Amino acid sequence: MGTAIDPRQVIGHKVVDAEGHKIGQAEEVYLDDSTGLPQWVTVKGGLFGGKEHFAPLDGASVVADEVQLTCQKALVDGAPDLETGRHLSVEEERTLYQHYGLGGRGPSKQPTDGMNAAGTATGTDTGMATATRDTAGTAGTAGTAGTAGAAGAAGAAGAAAGVAAGRRPGADKPTVGKADGRTEGVRGAAQRAMTRFEERLHIGTERAEAGHARLRKHVETEQVQQTVPVTHQEVRIEREAIRPQDAAAVTGEDALTEAESEVTLWEEHTVVTKQSVPVERVRMRVEDVTEEVTVTEEVRTERIDLEDDRRPGKDQRPRR
Repeated sequence: MGTAIDPRQVIGHKVVDAEGHKIGQAEEVYLDDSTGLPQWVTVKGGLFGGKEHFAPLDGASVVADEVQLTCQKALVDGAPDLETGRHLSVEEERTLYQHYGLGGRGPSKQPTDGMNAAGTATGTDTGMATATRDTAGTAGTAGTAGTAGAAGAAGAAGAAAGVAAGRRPGADKPTVGKADGRTEGVRGAAQRAMTRFEERLHIGTERAEAGHARLRKHVETEQVQQTVPVTHQEVRIEREAIRPQDAAAVTGEDALTEAESEVTLWEEHTVVTKQSVPVERVRMRVEDVTEEVTVTEEVRTERIDLEDDRRPGKDQRPRR
């Protein structure tokens, strides 16, 4: 039994039954030691503290990032309560096969390695039922594999010769699991490692409208003082004595009579006129000014800590 599904597509993903009902989340995948194919998956139900139950991956498929099994949810929830994180024993595997009704779909008895010329037998090591672990050897001198039914007496003799030589059946075959030849529990990468994220601050600039500038002309009135010269006429009396020799020349005027003489006086007044003349040209010119601005912002970062739940006093080797 087994499936060619990639364990990385299973671990940490949602597991549903044949009808699409959610069972839980896949925690571990157990591989077949002889084929290396995924064989069992442990499914953890509930949000917190849920138990893990073994479920068969035979016929399972990945649909829309979900692992769909061929069995019902109730069957998985009622599976035997077995310890995870280790190889399964023969008795535990037999219990799972009986629970899921897989007795007629057990492991193949076809050995993956042949028997060498010295008669050392190697059988399949799938960690399934007892009858299929160490008794399926095949006879041959070229190391070719045959079926369990073709083994016959020569296969049994080869297995006995291998045991007599101090080598257990299946010892020549590299296994996917651990040294005891059971199925391997593969812990998902999602549980062995995690990705740490942090926020990085990227500061840029954008051009935005800050306001408007305009030139506006208006009229102001101010007092101006300026001194200018002005001229006016005044009358002064000048007296000139007449000499005796000039008296005879004064004629045409009546003596001892009233008379008057009039003169016109002139003066200058200030006359103000105004004239508009250009004195200055004012224009606007826009230029860019660069200044330093300090930006303060909060960024978040993740921290990953190691939690060890081993009991105090237990021999602990230093971690490197």
